[in-house]
Amino acid sequence: MRNFIKYTIYMKKYLILTFFAFWTNLCLFTQEIKRCGTTIKESELIKKNINYKNYRKAFREQISTYTQRKKSDAKSLYTIPVVIHVVYRNNTQNISDLQIQSQIDILNADFRLNNADTNLIPTPFKNLAADCQIEFCLAQTDPQGNPTSGITRTQTSVNQIGNTNYWYKSNQGGKDIWDRDQYLNIWVCDLGGGLLGFAHYPGSPSNHDGVVIDYKYFGNTGTATSPYNLGRTLTHELGHWLGLAHIWGDSYCGNDNISDTPVHEGANYGCQSFPKMNSCPGAGVDGEMFMNYMDYGEDACLNMFTYGQKNAMQYVLNNQRASLFNQSHCQVSQMYNNSAITELISPKEIVCENNIDLNFRLQNQGIDSLKSLSISYWINQSSPNTYQWSGNLAQGEDSIIIIQNIAVNSGSNTIHVASSLPNGLPDEQTNNDSLSFSFVVEENTVHQLPLEQSFESTNFIELPWTISNSDNYYGWEQSNYSIHLGYSAYIDNYNYNAKGQVDDLISPKFDLSSFYWPRLSFSYAYSLFDYQSIDTLSIFISNDCRNTLIPIYQNYGSNLSTTNGFSNSDFYPNSNEWESDTLTLSNFTDFTQAQLIFRNTNGYGNNLYIDQIKVDGALNVHERQAYNLQINVLDNEIRITHPVEKIEYIEVINLLGQTVFFKEPKNNSITIENSNYSRGIYTIKAKTQNWHYSEIIKL
Repeated sequence: MRNFIKYTIYMKKYLILTFFAFWTNLCLFTQEIKRCGTTIKESELIKKNINYKNYRKAFREQISTYTQRKKSDAKSLYTIPVVIHVVYRNNTQNISDLQIQSQIDILNADFRLNNADTNLIPTPFKNLAADCQIEFCLAQTDPQGNPTSGITRTQTSVNQIGNTNYWYKSNQGGKDIWDRDQYLNIWVCDLGGGLLGFAHYPGSPSNHDGVVIDYKYFGNTGTATSPYNLGRTLTHELGHWLGLAHIWGDSYCGNDNISDTPVHEGANYGCQSFPKMNSCPGAGVDGEMFMNYMDYGEDACLNMFTYGQKNAMQYVLNNQRASLFNQSHCQVSQMYNNSAITELISPKEIVCENNIDLNFRLQNQGIDSLKSLSISYWINQSSPNTYQWSGNLAQGEDSIIIIQNIAVNSGSNTIHVASSLPNGLPDEQTNNDSLSFSFVVEENTVHQLPLEQSFESTNFIELPWTISNSDNYYGWEQSNYSIHLGYSAYIDNYNYNAKGQVDDLISPKFDLSSFYWPRLSFSYAYSLFDYQSIDTLSIFISNDCRNTLIPIYQNYGSNLSTTNGFSNSDFYPNSNEWESDTLTLSNFTDFTQAQLIFRNTNGYGNNLYIDQIKVDGALNVHERQAYNLQINVLDNEIRITHPVEKIEYIEVINLLGQTVFFKEPKNNSITIENSNYSRGIYTIKAKTQNWHYSEIIKL
């Protein structure tokens, strides 16, 4: 089953829960708060990755065997370097260094059994409470070996970014991960929906292996919000990151495969009173260990890990996360002359002109003020050009450097930029001196209609067509499933867990001005995975190198689906599972450098296919009448007519994807009363004997 059913369960004193309800509700919710999202994240990985599912099963068995040891014989102390990525929309979310340090102090107390509330551990459990011998430090050197505070700050425009897949992507408003084999990455941001945080278990994908905490539940000062204002959310999530399961095993009368934790009926919320007994088979004589960090209690009522949990976490640190502890990143490193190129701002992934501007960020990471620097830049394998920079940057300050009008050829290019000789002296740290970036320069040729693309080229996409794949992950690819014999373009949403990520298929420039009634036709195939995982196909038109995108088509969910029901595996369409649409471009006949952008917005659903793209049209009014569907929006009605063919059906769809009108007129015209429809944007879809039409209107 691809998605575990998400229930909101309001705990009541005498509520009897079945095994099924406990198992499907992986992180139980109380009132508005969702204590943990880790098991939901785990289930998302398991849904489509059988290898990860097998890995997690084997891992649990290893942990169960290893934790039979009562005392640990591992290293005396593990020190883990931490980087805190603060991703914020406003000043409130941009938490202070003081609040961040308070959380580090809490972790070091909780994992060393130095927390002030150990006196609250019930007597029968005191001898099980363990000093885990794990400590945490804010990193003092970054991945390039430069001094750092261990804190990054990124302002974003994305609302509730922690509830998207953007939080770990710098090019989508988040912050890229630092090497997970050298740092524990913790993102602090707005998760929304009452979710406190989530973590990724050992073995998770390397580009987002870490912990995400809502800014309202981090540390014990600033924005920390009661009753989760003592930093125990991160203590709990780091237990997951180090391999621990919830103490009740996410099942009714379950366990966490740790030998010294008792069977729990389920999660405990609030602050329980000892003893908390249950009637589960194998229940402990002392009841439930509701004060364990891996339960769901309020922060003030959580205060211990057990020796078995300690052994499990140390097992992970000696195996899956062995490269992390005691890293030199915890040691302060100071250099006097150290310049760094930290970011390439432009050119972008796809550019339109054969002259570009190089725009990059220069930072002084040395102690001495940076006053002069030699900068080299070159395209592909050409000889370097040299630029002498002068200024005055204090330690930690940066500046944007712009080098204009660099000539480049059409096609694929790579630009390189490097710095040297800060203040005329050798750079003491050279691995942060250079960056490279690959980009595509579009052809400047304006094509005449008709323009066609059926994806039959051996190289799939080549100039003048281009692809934008900003995360360098799944993107538009060639498929041998086509509406006819041959190939199509498709994107693998089934295996692409990146909700909200966009990927564009971009046409060359073409001239619409010589056509009386231009149109776009294309075929597509798509199948739903379920009702929650919704992928979207949008089409835009632009006349200014995509600086302005005008939407002309959007389709998603059941309206996009060309099949009946769901496809619970990769969707591969047969020749009968395709549909075709025709869009009028008559509003854009003044566009002389038009481009079409076919955009897939990922919803982690199923595969989307496109084929037989064609832009053509009528050269005069008489030719237009052969296939023109006329849509006239009046004050109180919409009149739709076709001069030649009968209209087989008309459908009106609102922006929510809901069908608000459907009729099969079986004649050449229809009038729709629109007084009952609210003002806004609608899509009209129609089919005649030989054509499919789709047009956006505004009421």
